[in-house]
Amino acid sequence: SVWTVAFTYAQAAMPSENMRAKASQSVMVHEPAERVEEKSAQRSWICSRPTSPVRIAWNVAGVFAILYDVVYLPLMFFDPEPTEFTSGIRLATMIFWCMDIPMSFTTGYFDANGDLEMRKFKIAFHYLRTWFCPDLLVVVIDWSILILEHSSSNSVQSLSRVGRSLRTVRFLSAIRLLRLAKLQNFMEGFQDLFTSGNANVHLSMVKIVVFVLAMNHFIACCWYGVGALAEEGEPNWIQDLGLTEADIMDKYIASYFWSLGQFGVGSVESGPMNTNERLFAIAVVLFALVTFSSLVSSITNAM
Repeated sequence: SVWTVAFTYAQAAMPSENMRAKASQSVMVHEPAERVEEKSAQRSWICSRPTSPVRIAWNVAGVFAILYDVVYLPLMFFDPEPTEFTSGIRLATMIFWCMDIPMSFTTGYFDANGDLEMRKFKIAFHYLRTWFCPDLLVVVIDWSILILEHSSSNSVQSLSRVGRSLRTVRFLSAIRLLRLAKLQNFMEGFQDLFTSGNANVHLSMVKIVVFVLAMNHFIACCWYGVGALAEEGEPNWIQDLGLTEADIMDKYIASYFWSLGQFGVGSVESGPMNTNERLFAIAVVLFALVTFSSLVSSITNAM
């Protein structure tokens, strides 16, 4: 009949399953690489992109956690008394870095060719051979010191016995400064988000200013530490300025003022008074010469 003939022609005109599969494959071959990577990322729903809003917000929190370590850890030379605020911030940063380890196992990365890698096995292997061991080491040391502090504070006898040792062990937490290398990666990632040339220039200037302030902060704390290590009866710059019984703020301001003076900013009220202080001052002056020329070059390139 007429309907039978029409159905036969329509069935013959319809493409088979094999033909549709070949057609879809040919379309995928000519599909842009960005679209293929996007689909691959969508299929890896467990993993997140390094440029996703959640990861960017997490990196911002990581920057503040690193900056807190940069500011607080050198202050241990002054042996400050812990407060509720510093204890709370310390616990919050420790929890943050514990959570950062599993998040790093599920965050994609850009390989050497600039391609986004979102395969779970590749991401895990990349993190294991880069930042996993340093992150795990820092987390273990932080929690070990916290447990040691709480266990020693429960007994007066134990506290008097291990008080000096505990103060020495606290300096092991300075290993957290290894995360400064992560700060460089975070800042490069933030800089890639800005397409404006003026914004990149401003961000570069902010980085230079923060670097100068942090560097002088570290030198100032070390300068006080060298003076405080002087033996009893040995002259030192702290006694020379009459700051032995001063509070921490006065000691820190005097130390920071001396640090700025080594870079040619302002004057120096007191110089080194013993061999250790002289050796440290020589090292700082040599470091200042190299750093000043590098900063001038960086500012010129940023402009």
